[in-house]
Amino acid sequence: YASADYQNALDAYLAATGSDVRANAVVGAIDLWQKSALAGDVRSARILGDLYSDQDLLPGSADMLPSETGVVPYDLVQALSWYIIAATHNFADYQQRSPLPAELAARTVSQRRLPQLKLLMTDAAVRAAEERVEQLLAGGSAFDLLRLGKMRAQGHGLGKDNVEALMNIYLARG
Repeated sequence: YASADYQNALDAYLAATGSDVRANAVVGAIDLWQKSALAGDVRSARILGDLYSDQDLLPGSADMLPSETGVVPYDLVQALSWYIIAATHNFADYQQRSPLPAELAARTVSQRRLPQLKLLMTDAAVRAAEERVEQLLAGGSAFDLLRLGKMRAQGHGLGKDNVEALMNIYLARG
């Protein structure tokens, strides 16, 4: 499901040509990618990071840069939050199959982009991105709360905080 939404969103994004059609298609693609990313599609989380950091979504193709859409703002806080979600993706938590090469690549790209973005950001902006990750995951399912608790317990993607970790894990069981 999430994988199909990723591809549908990418197809809509790439097919958008006219300015009004483009704006609607891009907004629709972002919505699908957000839903897919929160459902566990690591490629969708990575592409959202790419969008908000104005990266070429498909290097080597003739796709438009996000800044050329007139819809996607350059927002490093949003970009970092989605890269954190992709970079900390644990495939074993989401599926009973081996990850596809494109999924592994999405996580790896996101892991490489974390320090690159952080160098461009203030400490306050990095904290804002971490808070955005918490907002995205804390409002989700028990699984999302458990994931948030693990991230806090391990200090992976978010600052290590055992109290917050325990609270999220407790809420996930509840």
